[in-house]
Amino acid sequence: MIKKVAVCVTKQKTCERLIKRGSKIAGKNGDLYVLHVTGKELATVNCDVIQHLFDVSKKYGAQMSIIHSNNVFEAVNDFIYDNDINRIVLGESLEASSKTDMTFTISDNIPKGVKPVVVPVEYNYWDQDVV
Repeated sequence: MIKKVAVCVTKQKTCERLIKRGSKIAGKNGDLYVLHVTGKELATVNCDVIQHLFDVSKKYGAQMSIIHSNNVFEAVNDFIYDNDINRIVLGESLEASSKTDMTFTISDNIPKGVKPVVVPVEYNYWDQDVV
């Protein structure tokens, strides 16, 4: 079975790590999609970051889509159905409650047969508070 991988990104440059992971999962013969769902008009979105994510997507051979919707879960599920996705890559959320944790909610509501892959937040020594 050909892996069809969707990577859900936010408007943060750190999402590059998610695209990289999605590329590894898709492999050379798989299809890679990058998805950003926003409720805001595109004119108000940080264009530099979106351009960066388009460039990273291109680097990994992915097709990037931006969907305007106020219902993230419906938009993600429609994208999954429309593109016959069988893997979805999400970034770890740092939300304390599962009610506000977007990663948990998306993972919990995707169609059966679609495997979620949650990429943990990466920390290093330089991220620590010094004082």
